[in-house]
Amino acid sequence: VAKNVMRPRIRQEIARADHTTNDYGSFSGEFTAPRDRVMGAMSIQVLDGDGSANIQVEEYKRPKFQVELKAPVEAAKLDAPVVVTGMATAYTGVGIGGAKVKWRVERGVQLPYWCWWWQPPATKAIAHGTALTEPDGTFNIEFPAQPDRSVPAKNEPVFVFRIHADVTDTTGETRSDQRVVRSGYTALTATLSAAEWQTPETPVELAIATTSLDGDAQPAEGTVKIHALKQPAAVARALLQRDRWWWRSGGEEPKADPTNPDTWELGDVVAERAFTTDATGKTTVSAELKSGIYRASLTTRDRFGRTVTARETVQVVEPSDAHYGVKLPNHFSSPAWAIEPGETFSALWGTGYEHGRAFVELECRGKPLKSYWTDADRTQTLIELPVRESMRGGFTVRVTYVHENRAYFNERVVNVPWSNKQLSIKWESFRSKLMPGAKETWTAVVTGPDAKRASAEMVAALYDASLDQFLPHEWPHAFDVFRSE
Repeated sequence: VAKNVMRPRIRQEIARADHTTNDYGSFSGEFTAPRDRVMGAMSIQVLDGDGSANIQVEEYKRPKFQVELKAPVEAAKLDAPVVVTGMATAYTGVGIGGAKVKWRVERGVQLPYWCWWWQPPATKAIAHGTALTEPDGTFNIEFPAQPDRSVPAKNEPVFVFRIHADVTDTTGETRSDQRVVRSGYTALTATLSAAEWQTPETPVELAIATTSLDGDAQPAEGTVKIHALKQPAAVARALLQRDRWWWRSGGEEPKADPTNPDTWELGDVVAERAFTTDATGKTTVSAELKSGIYRASLTTRDRFGRTVTARETVQVVEPSDAHYGVKLPNHFSSPAWAIEPGETFSALWGTGYEHGRAFVELECRGKPLKSYWTDADRTQTLIELPVRESMRGGFTVRVTYVHENRAYFNERVVNVPWSNKQLSIKWESFRSKLMPGAKETWTAVVTGPDAKRASAEMVAALYDASLDQFLPHEWPHAFDVFRSE
């Protein structure tokens, strides 16, 4: 028997009801929203249990119209005017004419991750104005796409213009919308990425994506060069409090940091590949690499012929080696941080020092599975653990290493998903096109593991979507009933 209570913030009981759970372990009921007290946040709670849900009880005016800012017809260009069209429409689809519009534009700056030494300037308001909606509900916002001259063009900055519009109709109701427009010195952006776990047994695959500054796919072609990195002579400890922003003066790249491989100098070219992205703006290139550390550098051009670059640092490890070959004090990686029962989990720990022992701990549900010291004559160790059905919900792997009075703590939760409990739902609908005014029938098809049909309890509802402007409505994505490490 479960009892649920609706309570305001001052914890005054409003209503109480008794329920009995069904064969699925659930119950349902209803309350009448109170009128004789202050409105606001309230909660429904199960007494003597952990179940609760927050609700909002408010007196509100139902929204009558909505505002939408559309993307510019032409891509924004720096130092040129940008025109954004907006539309105010009632939920019936009729335009809201004669409404007052107030708008403003703020400019921010995005830099590629490899330009970490440069601190982006603060967001700045660059334009504002007013307008009136046309009889069909449309209005235009025009502003100049001014760049921030303090950011060097060679850093390939992307200027983010955030447009915000407030529309007030003749009854005084106000609705808002905003849109982001991006522009830069180039009309293309490229990214280069690779999986964390790389071994000499399989070629290293580099994923390439080329898009417009607004994220739309753009085909492009270019080259990718892979350089071996020049490692420092000895392993160095990172500063306890690292402040790199003083390097930004003059816009020059900082000197090589022995603790940061992204700053290490390029060595010999070990591979070079040409690429062409397809209509989706994506492709991959691969190269066979020995164990070590490398930097992949991409070069392409936008439609105006300007150079666009991207880079990615890649480590390749040989799990069977006894020694870690990169001059870094601590390395911890795994082929996968999620694994199914019946498989064997593996992770690799290593140190670039000449000697090093680490303490390895594996635990599940708060209980130790095993713990041990790594071998003294090895600086690289492969950690392995068979995963059992009882470990669903995950387990923890922890590696602790101390060297030169510095402690390195590595801790990760390995996810062992409840895949045997997952359900998927598919909607099917039918309406006769031969019968005017025929009812439409919706059918939910629920399947379990291996796409087998499953008998399940479900709940569905219809609600007024206009209320999302007052408070967004979201169904629970999952119920916290299965153990999680």
